[in-house]
Amino acid sequence: MRDLIISKGQTRLAYQCRQIFPQDAILIPIPLFPSRHRSRGFNQAAYMADVFGHLFKLNVDETILLRKKDTTAQSAIKEKGARFENIKGAFEINTKQKIRTIVLVDDVWTTGATMLEACKVLKQSGVIQVFALILSGKIQPSA
Repeated sequence: MRDLIISKGQTRLAYQCRQIFPQDAILIPIPLFPSRHRSRGFNQAAYMADVFGHLFKLNVDETILLRKKDTTAQSAIKEKGARFENIKGAFEINTKQKIRTIVLVDDVWTTGATMLEACKVLKQSGVIQVFALILSGKIQPSA
């Protein structure tokens, strides 16, 4: 686990948020494509998942959901429909283990395209509940 410094305020917030997720939930950060991860040197969603895992006392697993398609960065695409098309087919499941509850972790929600595509793949694999934990969001007006 990465080094974490947790404040009392964060601990109180975590306690309140922790009530939402079942105890068997697994935190899964939205993965980067391997070449993007290498060039950037880190996955911000993985750092966030580590923090939330520590706070919520939940396991983090970066091996269950993989990015199999090297997509254009969603932030570089302005048109909502193009974001959904860009991310289509980008993820795959890397386990045969039956998982009941997943908490997907990502840094930003703009259109929801990335989260919805990952959720679709997880649900198709038999996951019963999928929660989303996002650090920041931007609501885009409907086109």
